[in-house]
Amino acid sequence: MHVIAAIRRFLPSIAIAVSLAPYAAAQNTPANAARISALRRNPVIIRGGWLFTATSDTVERNQGILIVAGRLLAVNTAITPEEAQGARIIQLRDDQYVLPGIFDVHAHYNMTLGANGLRSDEWTYNPLIFLANGVTSTFPAGEYDPDSMMAARKRIDGGDQIGPRIYNSGPYFGTARRGWNQNATAADIDRDVDYWAAQGARAF
Repeated sequence: MHVIAAIRRFLPSIAIAVSLAPYAAAQNTPANAARISALRRNPVIIRGGWLFTATSDTVERNQGILIVAGRLLAVNTAITPEEAQGARIIQLRDDQYVLPGIFDVHAHYNMTLGANGLRSDEWTYNPLIFLANGVTSTFPAGEYDPDSMMAARKRIDGGDQIGPRIYNSGPYFGTARRGWNQNATAADIDRDVDYWAAQGARAF
């Protein structure tokens, strides 16, 4: 089966990121942050259903997926009783599928907010929407407010906010950037790139 056809066929019954589904509607409160932290320490096992690994254009029976501290330690492997001890078990139906997380490499977080039509990055609900759609990693490809986007990335990485990984892209370079200096020289841009790379931007 062709990969695209497989994805289209299975999309209505995808069980992607099953362990995150109960939190998609949760707000980022201290209580929920504590719950997320506890869940990341406790093992989660996903059994049953079908697995699409993206290494071929077919699916296979899912023997077991082991998640500990938010990391996949075993995929499509028989889980031992020792590994399963104290774990939360998610049993998938025969019509449910697990896909790898999607990486959105043009994941703008910005949107038009307010009556003046100004665009701004929105980092409270967009991360939840990305996860609900199976996107587990994002590259914004330009940020209106790079300082706040880096703060959002640090909250997510630290378990204080629910969301996908953010590979910060720093500010726009060009007229899409508010206050862009159209007379900027190559040296000006080099200094700007060096500054944002030092702040944690992964690419531009």
